[in-house]
Amino acid sequence: ANNGIIPDNVGLSGQVGEYVGGRWYGGLYGWTWPHGFYSVGMSALVASSSAALLTGDMGHLDLARNQIDRTFELGSVRDYDESAMTIPEHWVGQRVGLKAAGQTQSFLVPHRHDDNGWFDYQPLAAMYPTALWATSMARHDWDRIERLRIVENYDWNLVVPFRSKEDAGHEPPWVRFLAGANPTYPEQILRESLAMVHWRLDRIRNDRADLAKVNIHHWQQHNPVITEALVQLTLGAPSPVYNGGLLHAPIRHFDAKRRRPGLPEDVAALVTNADEDEITVELINLNPVETREMILQAGGFSEHRFETAHATHSEWSESYPGAPMSSPIAPGVSEAAHRVNGTHVGVRLPPSTRVTIRLRMSRYVNRPTYDLPAMGG
Repeated sequence: ANNGIIPDNVGLSGQVGEYVGGRWYGGLYGWTWPHGFYSVGMSALVASSSAALLTGDMGHLDLARNQIDRTFELGSVRDYDESAMTIPEHWVGQRVGLKAAGQTQSFLVPHRHDDNGWFDYQPLAAMYPTALWATSMARHDWDRIERLRIVENYDWNLVVPFRSKEDAGHEPPWVRFLAGANPTYPEQILRESLAMVHWRLDRIRNDRADLAKVNIHHWQQHNPVITEALVQLTLGAPSPVYNGGLLHAPIRHFDAKRRRPGLPEDVAALVTNADEDEITVELINLNPVETREMILQAGGFSEHRFETAHATHSEWSESYPGAPMSSPIAPGVSEAAHRVNGTHVGVRLPPSTRVTIRLRMSRYVNRPTYDLPAMGG
């Protein structure tokens, strides 16, 4: 219906356009004002991904899939520099990438619609297909990301130092890392994030604005809490969709000793691979003298189930004065596979231990919950 375009308004009777002359566009924060697809696309993602989480039915994602596909079909290659855009500050990565490639031509899609038709051509943010894929992990949703990458006229491996109000925007280099094509991304995005923290702290120290008169953007631009890199690297997930999205992540970490969410002190985690059936995470205990214990959860809301866990030591030192082993690895064994058949798996990390765990999982087989796993004292 409506050529695959979601209407932005509906009357109390259920009739589309009931109060705007029968038009499917014209609602507040809809297709005409102020941002068009930027807002409508997020609404479709939040609604469909939430429904998929609650029901386990990935068919709900068709709402977002169809809108993203239709918007893509309306796009064309245009001169980026000559396109009037209402939110140009959102496209720092594209602008810098095109300049680095010596290009001005890029794939743009119309973001808004009025009585004269489509207008306001801007990039199609990689956030949309990436958030879609992060919910389903399906190959055909990954293909939507690849389709966008192919038509954009710049190198997606490029890590551009910027921070949007969504604390997002680095999806292109991150998905290239997951594809095995951008191996230095973790180091680059961590450096970028740390630099942004220092820059924003400096802005706070030198802030001379009348705080009684500033708007929300002032606080967004001074906020030193930067999470995008940590969410991507440690959870294998993109930032939540800005306008109301949940954090759809394949795994979640818990500190078993302190009995709280998050990584234990001195423990680093890096998700190196994620697909519909399996996730690979590398865990390192950086502490040279103390053991760390943690719990991995299948999904941000225990909605998934781990089937098997295969753990491998990526480093081995016979001269180390202690057994370099970690659950589920038995003493003296460099790797082992175990049947899990549950939502949680415990990991024990002795000092200076590096372990890579490959987790096979069944997705959306459990009712989502905020309940925490049982953790010892």
